[in-house]
Order: sequence, then C-alpha cells, then structure tokens
Amino acid sequence: CASPAAPFQEMIDQGLERYFGVAIPTSTVQEDGSTLHEFDPAQGPMCIRGGDFRSLTRQGTVDELLIYLQGGGACWSELCIAFEEAGTSIPAAGILDPLLSANHFADWNLGYVPYCDGSLFTGDAEIDDDGDGEIDRYHHGLQNLTAALEAIRSEFPEPPKIVLSGLSAGAYGTILAGALARSIWPGVPIDLVADGGIGLGQPGVEAFITDIL
Repeated sequence: CASPAAPFQEMIDQGLERYFGVAIPTSTVQEDGSTLHEFDPAQGPMCIRGGDFRSLTRQGTVDELLIYLQGGGACWSELCIAFEEAGTSIPAAGILDPLLSANHFADWNLGYVPYCDGSLFTGDAEIDDDGDGEIDRYHHGLQNLTAALEAIRSEFPEPPKIVLSGLSAGAYGTILAGALARSIWPGVPIDLVADGGIGLGQPGVEAFITDIL
C-alpha cells in the first residue's frame, strides 16, 4: 500500500521515472506566442515511424498551468489508426483557445503534448511487424511524455495549480501522465480531467471489447 507521500510508488518501482533527465530539447523556437520544443530521436523521444517528436508551451497571464494531451487513435498489430507526426502548433479549439470568451483556461500557462506514438502516451516498445529485422513501429510514448513534461517544467517550474487533461487517446494518457506529473511537481495540487477515452469499439468485430478487457 503506497503512502500518501508516494502515491505512485509501485509505478515508480516498475520504472515510471526511467526516462527522467534523458532527453532535453535540441532547439526551442518561439512563434505566434508559443514555444516549440524539438527533440532529437537519438535521445529516445520519437513518433511511431521514427520521426521527430516535439511539444509546445504558451505563456499565459496567470500562474496556473494547463497541460493538455492531444488525442488521435491507437496502433497495434491488428489495427493501426493513429497520428504519425507531431504537430508544430497548438490548435485554437476549446480549452486551448485563448480568445474563446467562455474558456476558463484562456489566461493560464499552457503545456501542449502532441500525440504521435500510437500507444496512448504509455508505450515503451519497438515492433518489427514483418519480421525483416527492421523496426516498423516505435511506441515511445513514455519517453515522449516524460520529455514533454520536463520541457513544460522548465518553462513553468512552480505553478500554484495544475489541470491535466486530454481527449480520446490523450484521456487514456492522463492516467500515466498524472503519476509522472506528481513526481515532477511534487507539492502542486493537480486536477485530472480525462475527456473521453472510455468507449472502445471496432465495427463488425463483436469480440473486440471483450478481447480488450
């Protein structure tokens, strides 16, 4: 049973923090009010086909911090429907839109984590689908998520409050991200809002949900 001081100790013991301090951005570019943090695949973070991973931050006018994990499908041997590239901008939609009058988070600092690993931000595996000795899928979700959160911390080291949210695949990702965020910001109140991520289905395959369970 984990103590209140280490609520995710079992996950930590199994390697949750194994990529802390491994990857740092190779470049930071400021454009359109946000900062793009680029990572070198040689350090570990990468998209599912080996492409560059990146994350973004945006300075608000208050000290609270919103961390948002992008959604976008999933990938495994029988079905692969997922983003394969990390975007270079923050979409102006919903709680990410600083100009939306109804947006409670419009003035907050923002850390945006693109989704391109196909493994719900949790993977730590490399797959050779066709058996030719070459890797076809790099599921480096844990490395990507760790690198992104550490880059966000470098911009916003001491927020008074964090709201961690994500949509679809990003909603699943908040489960692991919540534990990582607690290690990175140990004394900061964190609210987790998983926007979706519950429903799973595959058309025409009645056993799909049972197999997942």
